Amino acid sequence: MPNNFSHDYYAWALSSIDQGQSTSISYSTVSVDDVINGFMISYVGEDKVIRKANRTEVAFFAQRGIQELSYDVLPSQNAIEFSVPNNLVWQLPKDYVNYVKIFSYNDNGLERVIYPERKSGDPFSIKQEANGQPDFDFGTRGTPDAGPDGVRDAFRFSQNSTTVAACTLVSIPGITTKTTPVYRLKDFTTGAVSDLTLGLDLLLNRDNINPLYNNSFSGQAGIVNINKDTSNLNAAKPIVTLNNYIGGEGPDAIQDTVEFVVYESEMWKKFKGNSGSNSNVTYDPTVDNDLMDVYGRRYGLEPERVQANGTFYINDRKNRIHFSSGLAGQYVTIEYISDGMASGYDARVHKFSEEALYKHIQYELASARSYVPQGVKLMLKKEARASKRNAKLRLTNYKMEEWAQLLRNKNKHIKN
Repeated sequence: MPNNFSHDYYAWALSSIDQGQSTSISYSTVSVDDVINGFMISYVGEDKVIRKANRTEVAFFAQRGIQELSYDVLPSQNAIEFSVPNNLVWQLPKDYVNYVKIFSYNDNGLERVIYPERKSGDPFSIKQEANGQPDFDFGTRGTPDAGPDGVRDAFRFSQNSTTVAACTLVSIPGITTKTTPVYRLKDFTTGAVSDLTLGLDLLLNRDNINPLYNNSFSGQAGIVNINKDTSNLNAAKPIVTLNNYIGGEGPDAIQDTVEFVVYESEMWKKFKGNSGSNSNVTYDPTVDNDLMDVYGRRYGLEPERVQANGTFYINDRKNRIHFSSGLAGQYVTIEYISDGMASGYDARVHKFSEEALYKHIQYELASARSYVPQGVKLMLKKEARASKRNAKLRLTNYKMEEWAQLLRNKNKHIKN
């Protein structure tokens, strides 16, 4: 009997490769949406353990189940290669949980591990009054109004910032809306169009006499997209997209001078000003080198510092990774643990762990219902754990031939 393979599957997969797409059809996995649909059909009903459940509740426990399975069972380790930008800061992926390894590579493509810097950071740098007390964001009138996000300014520290560009921000009629916060910039008084980069924050004066005051605004506005028009007419008038709407729709058009800033602590400024690379490392015995001396004065050195690959640290408050300046422009790879939910309902689960996800959802739903007997809950808990162990065994992917090849040289004695 001939195998009934679908032509569409191979045609789509090959076209995806040609177009450089990173995903293609995989029959070894199922989508979260399919899991939710299957659960609603098979596990929810009047004559079943879960009598009633809405789709939103099932979707919540399905996503939580994928996260838990990603930590222990599913192959959840991702890797991203990128070039370290000139500002030495890179935004971590949204599915990032913890890093496994961060490394650059040499001319032969071999890894050079980058070690964490445990004695530096980027703390919240507050402004201070002349008497040394914290400066609060009272606005231009000096009264503690409720800010645009509903937080009283008297409870909010002002943060030190460095201005990168100052210009006039103008809303675009018919384009700028609450769902499309697009604005044109012109008349630069500080900096230039070339200084605009993604991630720059818009410095807003939190005062209701400010033309940019907006009661519906919550949080911080920053640049998420830049369209640098190269035509002669608008060469110095780029269009930027902000991550938050700050006003300007319809009759509320705005045209006001604004500043785009970066918030940097003095500690971070000093850290990135230090090369932290191997440019000053020498093996010349006539040169005294504090980092790596060849004459045995290495007692008490910290191993992570006796290397020339550069350093990094992770700012958990901003979810960013900071690199030492010697790594600027170099290609770096970060291997990290993913929570498996980067694509939301489009996330996929291996079929070996599909049953484990069903059992996880069933147990979590039952544990939240008072009518389910305690004995049934304990039974479902055991079933969820057992299915999780089975999924882990199935996904170990042991091959006898590969094990035999690996163990062939293990019986050889190594002479000292």
